[in-house]
Amino acid sequence: MNNPVNIDIGEAFGFAFKDDKWIVKILVGGLLLFVPIIGTFMASGYTAATARHVVDRHPSPLPEWDNFGDLLKRGFFYLVIGLVYALPILLPMFLFLCVLFPLGAAAGDSDTAAGAGLIGLMTLCLIPLVLIFTIVASLFSYAALVRYVQSDKLGDAFQFGGVIEMVRAQPMTWVMLLLVGFLCGLVAGSGSLLFGFGFLFTTIYAQAVFGHALGQVAAQLSTAGAHDFGQNQFDPSM
Repeated sequence: MNNPVNIDIGEAFGFAFKDDKWIVKILVGGLLLFVPIIGTFMASGYTAATARHVVDRHPSPLPEWDNFGDLLKRGFFYLVIGLVYALPILLPMFLFLCVLFPLGAAAGDSDTAAGAGLIGLMTLCLIPLVLIFTIVASLFSYAALVRYVQSDKLGDAFQFGGVIEMVRAQPMTWVMLLLVGFLCGLVAGSGSLLFGFGFLFTTIYAQAVFGHALGQVAAQLSTAGAHDFGQNQFDPSM
């Protein structure tokens, strides 16, 4: 088992403010989220583009929004990867909704209380199972996303043997990414609590934060070796 990658969480949450146009870029991203479906693709694409900026040591911390086609493509690939690795979660949910729930409802035809109790018991049993599957699937999806960010090739995310080996070799790296993702979720949700529609803008910021953390892992696991993610990371002279 190899040592985990060093994820600079402080840098991930603070890098965006080093961009002179960070306010405009966050505002544009938040406004795009008003557009159904397209906004979701663009936000996911922004995460992938941010990660790629870190790998490429791009002088601009935050990507621009001018290349809509590229962001849409990256967002589509990002969501496809997440969907494929979420299948272990969807399967038990499908079994519950399409098999177990009708059985519980049938049992309740003669005894409503018994049927409701059976459905409730099945739900309680399913919740921890879904939680475990969600955590495990997230770890593998992060590894797959890192492979995609490194090569810019969707197929590399579905080299399952390589993905499994990455998770097996450095499990704590992916657990740390899971922690960052959880923190990003809190940040994204804070906008709705404090600013109403502000959650659209905090969501874009959170997407960029996670993209930076993802990019740190991708860069350090690349064949180029580990990089320094300090204050000079985006120095154009590098």
